[in-house]
Amino acid sequence: MDVFVSSKKGNGLTTNALFALAYLAGGDCIANARPGSFLDAFFFSVQTLASIGYGAMFPKTTYANVVVTIEAMMGLVGIAVLTGLAFARFSRPTARVIFSRVAVIAPHNDVPTLMFRAANKRRNQILEAQLRVYLMRK
Repeated sequence: MDVFVSSKKGNGLTTNALFALAYLAGGDCIANARPGSFLDAFFFSVQTLASIGYGAMFPKTTYANVVVTIEAMMGLVGIAVLTGLAFARFSRPTARVIFSRVAVIAPHNDVPTLMFRAANKRRNQILEAQLRVYLMRK
């Protein structure tokens, strides 16, 4: 599974392919990888970006360590963003609002105003509450 999600299909594969090309540009910089093998560099990139790190292949030059550092940071940021998006999507707090049984019309700033009480039945706080009231009458 790729770390980055996008509306463009294959964006994570493109990221891994670009990092694989960066590893290949550094020459024989990945230990236990076949020299010049795009597939080995690509799979090493997948392992690094997704924070898998099997340990069979590892960076063996300073150049590779710099590329791994950049790729690992991108992977961590991608995982953090996905985790945050998932958390925000599935953890929306909901209030249990109760209303008074009696409403009154009384002047407020010399204007007749419909007034009623609303409260949160749960013990949590409601921040930035918005309420719409519709009045229907015959």
